[in-house]
Amino acid sequence: MRSAVYRGRVAHTRLRPFRHHFEYRVYYLLVDLDEIDDLARTVRGFSRRRFGLLSLVDRDHGDGTDLRSWAHGVLSDAGITANRVALLAFPRVLGYVFDPISVWYAWDDDGPVAVIHEVHNTFGDRHAYVVPIHDGQLRHSFDKGLHVSPFMDMDSRYEFGLTMPGERLTVGIRQHDADGELFRASLRLERRP
Repeated sequence: MRSAVYRGRVAHTRLRPFRHHFEYRVYYLLVDLDEIDDLARTVRGFSRRRFGLLSLVDRDHGDGTDLRSWAHGVLSDAGITANRVALLAFPRVLGYVFDPISVWYAWDDDGPVAVIHEVHNTFGDRHAYVVPIHDGQLRHSFDKGLHVSPFMDMDSRYEFGLTMPGERLTVGIRQHDADGELFRASLRLERRP
């Protein structure tokens, strides 16, 4: 089974106008979309598309339709063909979810081909950044495309650095505006069965 639970820590650091840092423990599910229905049938407490102790509900991601169809459609629109996609996301817990970022990993027979960074805000909006992987490059940057925080302007740029899922998994984000670095976030996780 390629799906897993990842546990670790998330950290946020605001650098301006004043410095503020917090860090806390988290867990995320990495769900191979080819295994999601089997997981819902065989893992006690996990469900899909319905209430459960832990659940992944399609309407929380992508455009709210079938996860696999949305991911392959978005990748295809970007000229990317993948034969396997996995979603790293925080699940609903007893029907409630707070998932500021989900990362979709895509592979073909030769290895990783793309990631999709799906950013959510507290107003229920979401934006997907589709990033092709060339020569194993897992560092990329792009202009901010979704208003996330009322304290940060849209006129800024994100820099992402991440690893592919393995025994450890990391995602780092830095946000820059015209005056320099403004914000950092990191997710450092370890795989659990």
